[in-house]
Formats: sequence, C-alpha cells, structure tokens
Amino acid sequence: MGATDQSMDRLSRDEIQCLFENFSDADWVRAEKSARILAHGLIGVSWEDILQESITKLLLGERTLPRHVIPMVALQKIMRSEASNYRKSFRNSGIDTTVIVTEDELPDSQTVIAFNHISPERIVSASDELNHIYDALGNDPELQMVAMAWADGLKGAEAADAAGLDAQSYDAARKRLGRKLDALAVEGKNHE
Repeated sequence: MGATDQSMDRLSRDEIQCLFENFSDADWVRAEKSARILAHGLIGVSWEDILQESITKLLLGERTLPRHVIPMVALQKIMRSEASNYRKSFRNSGIDTTVIVTEDELPDSQTVIAFNHISPERIVSASDELNHIYDALGNDPELQMVAMAWADGLKGAEAADAAGLDAQSYDAARKRLGRKLDALAVEGKNHE
C-alpha cells in the first residue's frame, strides 16, 4: 500500500479539527472521564494534560486517526499511551515520589517520612492490568465507558450517565462487561 493509500485511510488534520469541534457535551464528558481514570496515580500530571497532549498530537499529525476506528476509542487509546509514557518517565527518573522530606525540631537535621505505601511498581502493575482489561474490551466503546465508570467508583444511574447510556443500554453493557470480566478472571487463573 502506497503513502497516498495510507493517508486516505486516515482523517486529515482538518477532518480531525472538525471532529473535535463537533464533539457533543457527552463526548467531552466521556473523554474527561477517560483522562481522569488514566491520570490516576500520576504525580505532576493532570487529566487535562493527558487529554490536551493527545488532542495536540492528533492535530499536529504525530498521532493518526484511522477512518474505520470510532473516534472516542482512538482518543482513549492515545490517552492511554500518553499516560503510559508519563509513567515510564517517572519510573526512569530515579525520584522517589513516595516520601516527603521535612525538617524535625532539631536544627540542621532532616527526617524522611513515608506518606504513601503504594509504590510506583504497584501503580504500574495496576495500570498494566487496567490496560489489559481495556484491550480485551476491543472496539466496544460502550463496554469501555462502563468499565471506566466502574473504575472511577460509579455505579447504577451515575455510571450509566457517565458512560452516556440510557438505562436499558447500560444494563445490557453491564451484563456483557460482567461476562467479559468473568472470562478474563478465569483466563488469569489458568495462567497462574
């Protein structure tokens, strides 16, 4: 396939800009929820940073948006990649973000006090597990949005609203997601 064929398979910069200009309020809420979940546990990086960086990279052509992919699914994958890049950067930085350095009452002495028992390794492991779940959900945006709502601690009507689904669609997606998660749990036990 030539370069022209590949470029025809992707949205142009203008098409991407038009797509974002036409995002509904519900689309932006979904994008925000996704970014909030992906930014969880990152130090010095907000969900806004992840969302903005992802959109900027799409508009600059550093990331592409294939025509056959649902835009929200593509944006979620790009945001997941950006969050992963930030985590790798922190892992490689050599800075331990789990301690606070304070001065105690004695002059000219310092004490290191741990304030968080969650290690960067545990955060990365949890993030990897969450990414595995999202990857297993494939290109089903309803399942991905329900999973993100659940990961954000939402249930019932709140989760349906966050996922942008009516009650009936949410119930169907919830059942599909339950079956998918059960299958992943069995798969995980079989690999132990």
